[in-house]
Amino acid sequence: MATFEYQAYGRDGRGVRGSIEADSKAQALVKLKKEGLIVVDLKETKKIERRSKIKPSKEEVSGLARGLGAHLKAGIPILEALNILIEQTPSKELERALIRVREDISSGKKLYESLKDNLELDESTIGLVMVGEESGNLSEVFERIAELREMEIEVLRRITSALVYPIIMLVVGIGVISFLLAFVVPKIVTLFIESGTKLPLITRILLSLTSFLNNWGAYILAGAIIILLTSKIWGRSERVKRRVDSLKLKIPFFRRVHRLYNFSLFCETLSVMLESGMNILRALEISKGVFNNSIFKEAIDRAIEEVREGKKLALSLREKGVFPADMIYLIALGEESGELERSLKHLAENYRRDLSSALSKMTSAFEPLMILALGGVVGFIVISVLLPIFELSRLVR
Repeated sequence: MATFEYQAYGRDGRGVRGSIEADSKAQALVKLKKEGLIVVDLKETKKIERRSKIKPSKEEVSGLARGLGAHLKAGIPILEALNILIEQTPSKELERALIRVREDISSGKKLYESLKDNLELDESTIGLVMVGEESGNLSEVFERIAELREMEIEVLRRITSALVYPIIMLVVGIGVISFLLAFVVPKIVTLFIESGTKLPLITRILLSLTSFLNNWGAYILAGAIIILLTSKIWGRSERVKRRVDSLKLKIPFFRRVHRLYNFSLFCETLSVMLESGMNILRALEISKGVFNNSIFKEAIDRAIEEVREGKKLALSLREKGVFPADMIYLIALGEESGELERSLKHLAENYRRDLSSALSKMTSAFEPLMILALGGVVGFIVISVLLPIFELSRLVR
């Protein structure tokens, strides 16, 4: 089968360029006409090489889903919608992947199968596309996917923006302290030693610390790197992962943010799955993938087995002891009223608001603590340097 590059016009008069696989030029023309394209140029090229799957960013996934949802809702066929997105995609790598998706669909492959083969997408996205194809409601499903990814982007943006200022303060503080210890303190202290001035205790302590860091700093840094690399290797062990995940649920400040982030994503994803017509067992199986904590995943795995046996979801989650009371209560209400999707969406919105509030409180608590810590260290260095100066000036007088 050969690959042909073409230039054409769509039904809306918009220019389209792309490539298509066919046994002959005539067959390529027939395929393009079936897609509703008026071909103005068609030439054979080297076949597009199949490459490994690419991993688009959350922003790219959101943009693709939003675009496909809008085009399909407007009545544009899937192949023509893909052509439009291929033209608009700035990433060459993503463009090539979308071309392969279009070619797969032209040859009879399902959309969700083609997306799975060519793009590294999370299980929830693939599962939703599969449900959309089966139900014939792809446009709404793609809109839901876009909403999910946009919600995730917004949550991550809030977390990042909350951490930016403390991180900048920490980096600047470490830089100032390192500069003082490496360049300022040694020169001033050398001057005092040469003058024969007896150094105060606090200055001698600073000198000992500076000497220790100069002699052992490189080894400490190397040790820290080794520990970090070792922890990465150990982190692959399920036993170690579980211990780390358990620790995440115990660290003050962090544990609340960690729980709210996970619960907001889980409730939103499960709500979208159920709204799209997916059965509860399959929806739970896919939705658990958004958790970045194995303890939550294990709890959902056990809940799936119990729901399969006929137990209510809320009752099963309550017995696991890791999910909050408000989640269990609203899920129980949703199960009783037959509006579980609505209850889950309400929970997700509440958790997002609580997450934003928790991040603000965490930042507000960290900032003064960091200022006090950095100010204390810098103050210690300044006093250690100033005391000998005062002593020297007193002797001179």
